[in-house]
Formats: sequence, structure tokens, C-alpha cells
Amino acid sequence: MSSPIAANSKKPDQDEGYIVYHGSLTRGITSFNPGSHFGTFKQALVCIGAHAFIDGELPILPTLYKCRLKLKKNNIYRIVDWGSPNLQAALMAYLNQMAKSDLEKKNGYIDKLQKSGDSSETIAFKLLNKEMLHRGHRSLPCGNELNFFEWEPSSENINIILTINWDTPTHQSALIAYLNQVALNDRKKKSKYLRDLQSAGTGSEILSLEFLYTEIAQRGHRAFSYHNKVESIGKSVMALYSEDVEILESWEPCRKEIFKVFSKNIQRLRPPNLESAMQKAVQFKDGII
Repeated sequence: MSSPIAANSKKPDQDEGYIVYHGSLTRGITSFNPGSHFGTFKQALVCIGAHAFIDGELPILPTLYKCRLKLKKNNIYRIVDWGSPNLQAALMAYLNQMAKSDLEKKNGYIDKLQKSGDSSETIAFKLLNKEMLHRGHRSLPCGNELNFFEWEPSSENINIILTINWDTPTHQSALIAYLNQVALNDRKKKSKYLRDLQSAGTGSEILSLEFLYTEIAQRGHRAFSYHNKVESIGKSVMALYSEDVEILESWEPCRKEIFKVFSKNIQRLRPPNLESAMQKAVQFKDGII
């Protein structure tokens, strides 16, 4: 399945403020997988500790990667921490937040139209065109009906997504009917995504990434930022395209530094066996393992 790719409009002189860190037990990484997480220096150290002392990954070769995100601000969409590193969870969190945002926008439109008086039809017309353009849709009146359809210049087929009664035509009624139908279609699409992912088994993460690419390409998003309350409080980023991450340097952090930051934040990680995790951390600090 092919997926559209959102254009990376990053310019070289816009890198300041996009320095992030990634903690790993793997040395020699030259490119990160789509969906990799990045954050602050402390968050990266905690991740190293979590992999080594909680997940039990071996061998323990702690490596810090300092990276630059080659992105513009509008390429990074902020969402609520979805509580999982998985792409499937990120996809659902993104769709849920976009649905919430669309509902808030519709309510804002209604409020604006109610306050606009005689100019409400002009404003509704502009808003309707803005929403249709955003989604690649067009409208066409036919008798006493108004049809909305997906517009693809290279396709001869027309997929009508909505038909409304046009006996008493107003742009306000067309706008609200259109937004309601779009929201309904989005809910149906989300349900289909879930069914497909449940059927995909071990391939669900690959399929989730394809679905994510389809969704974010429509909006110009290439990464998600979120307020990380687990590894260490601060902003973290999930990068969805490998080419957006430039590795600047890597090194092995100090054992005592890893232990200090990990032990301070271990309660946030909620390990199934706190005593065992701390014992491993102490042994690592003391050079026993």
C-alpha cells in the first residue's frame, strides 16, 4: 500500500531550538526508525535505564544520541501523551484529538455566524470553501440538491460524500451539514482502521504507520510533540519520518549519571518489580554488570 508523504519544508537556518536526545542500548545507529521518540537529555538517560534495568535488554551498551529535528513548527503537532510508545496508540490519539479539534472549530463557526448578522451568508460561504479546499472537496448544485464530492484531477470517477436538500439554499446550512458529514465519515474511517489493525496481527505497527502517513499528509504534520510525565517531565517528540532526524554526535554517558537520573525518576516508570530494577541499577553504577 502506498501512502502520501508530507513535504518537508525545513530550511537549514531554522534548526535552533530543535536539538533533542535519544537514549539507547544500541551503538552505531545511523538512522532512526519512523516513530522513534526523542526528548531532553534527562529523558534520554531515563530511557537507557528503563531498557537496561526494567526491560532487561542485553548487552548494556548505553549510548546517547544528540540529534537535530529538521522540521518547522507547523510540521509538529502537539497531542496529549497517549501512554504508549506504539504507533497504533499514536494513530488513535491523533484521530481522537483531530475529531475534538474539528468539533471545537465547528462550534466556533456557529458562534461566529450567530454574531455576524447580515454578513453571515458571506462568512459562511468563505468558511465552507476553506473547509472544502482543506480536504480536497468540491460542491455542485443539481436541481434542488447540493452535492459534495471528492475531487481528484487525475481520476474520472466522482465519489459523492454528501447530498443535501437545496430547496431553500443557504451557505450556513450547507456549511453545518458538510461539517457534520465529514465528522461522520471520519468516525467510520477510524472504525475501519481499527478493524484492519485487529486483523493485521503482528503487522499492525507497519499498517498503523501507513494509516498515520495518510492522515498527517493531509495536514502537513510530520511529528508529534507531547508533555512527557513518565521518563522525566518535559516535552518529547515522536518523529514519523527518518529523514527528519539528523544525528549530530553520540557518546557513552557516565554510569553514575545514568544511575542518578534513573533512580530519581523510577517511580514514574512504575516497574513491575521496583526492588529488582533498583538492584540492577546499583550493580550497573558499581561496575558489577
